[in-house]
Amino acid sequence: MLPGLLFLGLACFGLPACEAQRPVVFGGTAPPGCRCVPLTDCPELRPRPGQRWTPDLTAAIQRLRCGFANRAIKVCCGGGQSSPTTKGPPPPTDLPRTCGDTNSIDRIFGGKNAPLGGNPWMVALGYSVPGPRGELKLSYECGATLVTRQHVVTAAHCVRPDDIGLLSLKQANIGEWNTDTDPDCFVSPATEKNICAPPVVVRQIAAATWHPQYNTDGKYNNDIAVVRFDRPVTFGSYVQPICIPNNFDPNIPASSELNPLALAVGWGATEKLSSSPVLQEIRLPLVDIQLCNASYLGILNENQICAGGETGEDTCSGDSGGPLVATGKAGGKYFLIGLTSFGRLLCGSKGSFGVYTAVHKYRDWIVQTLAV
Repeated sequence: MLPGLLFLGLACFGLPACEAQRPVVFGGTAPPGCRCVPLTDCPELRPRPGQRWTPDLTAAIQRLRCGFANRAIKVCCGGGQSSPTTKGPPPPTDLPRTCGDTNSIDRIFGGKNAPLGGNPWMVALGYSVPGPRGELKLSYECGATLVTRQHVVTAAHCVRPDDIGLLSLKQANIGEWNTDTDPDCFVSPATEKNICAPPVVVRQIAAATWHPQYNTDGKYNNDIAVVRFDRPVTFGSYVQPICIPNNFDPNIPASSELNPLALAVGWGATEKLSSSPVLQEIRLPLVDIQLCNASYLGILNENQICAGGETGEDTCSGDSGGPLVATGKAGGKYFLIGLTSFGRLLCGSKGSFGVYTAVHKYRDWIVQTLAV
């Protein structure tokens, strides 16, 4: 890694090396007769009063985990029968025709709270992490973007085991806004009434496929992955897929029909140096790739785009994998143009550009990977 780089979390068309690889498959380890309950309701898998967590107990929980309820891990506890399962429809194999729609208006930009329901394609990826006493807890470390009823795209470094280390990708919260509350509510300044979204939609992770040429030359390129849920979601006002453009010119002139400022969204570090439980969004200027590449000593290529560079305005650690979005000047549909990849250690400083994976360069690969 080049000095001073922060790995946040962290095109290829028609080339054989761009073919989808075999995905990492999750789940399928619950034993027959599993009674899947919160760990707090399974005393046999918790230390007795006065005792500490042991490596053997932690290993047993890892082996018997069967999901999460909000941030609480669920385990297969004792006997009983698991709920009967039915085989649902096969996962989508193409991108939806209707996409990029949001009901939200009155957006506020500049590193502020995103409007409730304003980013219905936004997904929080939850990971199980070891706690200070060896127990497991759920932590939201990366963002992702909904592109079908059963798939999201995110950064490769958010899913590849070599990058996430002790973290274990477990679940996706679709339509998430405040990771500390469920359901999410806010008081409307106009009406002073309490407005609430439906309960957050939670899905377990079934498989993850990162680009086969990800980081092949140590330059953090091809930082993109497709993640599949265990079952599809239902689209509604607070859950919608985003559009993936066929083409996109990052050097947007001011006279273009597209807004010259891109929208970055995530739960990453704020100016207070801590992650925000409430989804944040900020408008960032797109930057000439040659200027940006020079600041990174020439490691970038045409499959990446840059944004930011203004003091106090940037994506930071924890925003990894989240979307960089372009819209029309007068609103209209939202298009996913970038995935947060990496930036400088001192994010949000003057001339410190954020680097994003140029999603339109990988549209064909994404569609191909949906069938994996």
